[in-house]
Amino acid sequence: MPRVRMSDADIAAARKNILQQAAEIVRKVGFDGLSMRVLADHLGVSPGALYRYFPSKTELLWAFWAEGIDQLRTVFATLDATIADPVGAIRAMMHAYADFCLADAHRFQLLFLNPALECADALQRDASSFLPFELLVKRVAQAADSGILPPGDPQQQAAILWASAHGAITLVMTMTELDFGDPHAFIAHTAEATLRGLSTAGATP
Repeated sequence: MPRVRMSDADIAAARKNILQQAAEIVRKVGFDGLSMRVLADHLGVSPGALYRYFPSKTELLWAFWAEGIDQLRTVFATLDATIADPVGAIRAMMHAYADFCLADAHRFQLLFLNPALECADALQRDASSFLPFELLVKRVAQAADSGILPPGDPQQQAAILWASAHGAITLVMTMTELDFGDPHAFIAHTAEATLRGLSTAGATP
């Protein structure tokens, strides 16, 4: 009997369900415990059936990566559209980035610490993943225009802010033997100290 041709909507729904079931496995055993065979057994299908939607585990991980980046883009775009004050937007973006990363340690490791998915390759594969950083750069430039941050390269200043938050998040995620207290407060204090360090003398960010 010939295989029934699936519509694009059916394929998208099937891929979404597979990703949801894979996420359930990852939450229990991590990405190292996820394989196409384990996932197939979990779904009650043959491994060959999965390859119709994801040709390899790497492609499955790419789908996780794209989904996570899309969620981060949405969060930053919403903040950019709803917060007029540039410094308020910068703070909100850094806090939202921390919340996003801390909400799912496995996702954070896949997006930013997984050597199998090099960041440069990921950005080349999905150029729109630059959007969260581009929105931060835009708000840094606005803060400089208002005199709160000094004149300079807004991309470099945004990179410093992002690096401070990202570094604090990575410490919390990987140095679990150390007590950083409340992780959200630790990351917020780190980002705030960096923002104040970048600020124009006499200005209150």
